[in-house]
Amino acid sequence: YTSEASLRVAPAAVPQELILRSHVDAKSLLDELAPVVLSTASITMLVRDRDLYPSRLDQSMDALVARFRRSLRVEQQGANLIRIVFRYGERADGEENAKKAQSVTSHLASTLIDVRIRDAASSMWASRQFFVDAAEATGKELVQAEQRLRATPASDPQYSMLSLDRDLKRKEYESTLEKRAQTSLLERLWDRKQDQNLELLEPATLPADPDTSP
Repeated sequence: YTSEASLRVAPAAVPQELILRSHVDAKSLLDELAPVVLSTASITMLVRDRDLYPSRLDQSMDALVARFRRSLRVEQQGANLIRIVFRYGERADGEENAKKAQSVTSHLASTLIDVRIRDAASSMWASRQFFVDAAEATGKELVQAEQRLRATPASDPQYSMLSLDRDLKRKEYESTLEKRAQTSLLERLWDRKQDQNLELLEPATLPADPDTSP
């Protein structure tokens, strides 16, 4: 029995050209999320929690994880679609097999979305905190550079070098403030669910009939 689900990368409410942000598409998200969601530890927990492969309890967990991976496809379709396909069949009745196929597929779709939300939120918070700290540090450096310049007579040979240093510190400070504002804006867009996000397009299907293909 095979269940399928699809996810899509929802576009941001604000165009890319108005706010600088990293490009996100199905491929980049799969590269980022799949190693976490489909790790051996994650699959092991899923096999145990969903009571998969009860007729194969004599096999090692490594063998069951390998079997699970052979039954699963998580693939990119087009620029912004991700398709999840899971095939499951045991010696139990067909209805139970169908429900387990749907349950696993639904879980994987939800987990991909949840991990994306968690990672994006964590990354945005870290970026904002980095630029908050950087703005404070470069602001102090700018104040110190201005103080050194004011304390130096214009006739001093070091004056032009100190003036150049002050100008460079000011540009660095202004650039940091701009980046801090950008990260704060992206965080607000994310909180309002207006930034690029991963969302469920088609929920996991409940297969009505067993597969006919081998």
